[in-house]
Amino acid sequence: DIGVFAQSATQVAQRPPSQWETIQLYCFGCHNESVRAGNLFLDKLDPKAVPDNPEIFEKVVRGEERRVAVSISPQMGKSEVLSRGGPAWASGLNPRMNIMLGSYNQDLADEFGDDVRRIMQSHAFHNIFPEHALRKGGAAKDLLITENKGKLAFVGVGGSGTGKPADMFLIDDPVKSDEEAQSATYRERIW
Repeated sequence: DIGVFAQSATQVAQRPPSQWETIQLYCFGCHNESVRAGNLFLDKLDPKAVPDNPEIFEKVVRGEERRVAVSISPQMGKSEVLSRGGPAWASGLNPRMNIMLGSYNQDLADEFGDDVRRIMQSHAFHNIFPEHALRKGGAAKDLLITENKGKLAFVGVGGSGTGKPADMFLIDDPVKSDEEAQSATYRERIW
């Protein structure tokens, strides 16, 4: 019945889209396993991993929230969205921003840095942030510098953040195992 379809289409148009619908509509076209834009595969995200309040990260970037903890079950997309996409997006909005991301070891921190670099060098990123650019010549995975002198530093536990300013500090998986999590000595060493 066309009347029922028209009514349900009107109801859908009147309500704001869910976060998951927004990601499907605007992000899946480029960030999927086939296209691989920026090595960010949002089509593999579990819909339950998309928070009801994604604006919390925007508030952090704008400086309206100073401390936020995000707790999502393992393998639900937290690192993909916050630790890979987050620094790229925040730097795209403010290329002068200094961002530091810490993780349990330098190898994982370098992996994050490499993925963020790929995102920032993708066509999709440049379509959204056409004026943003990384300095030429640097291939380091642990430090990305924008043409506007913003820095994105990626450090592992025990690594040095000394001399690296941070307007925003993200911590993703500072503890590798349950054994480390249960160790008071290890917990005291983390940042």
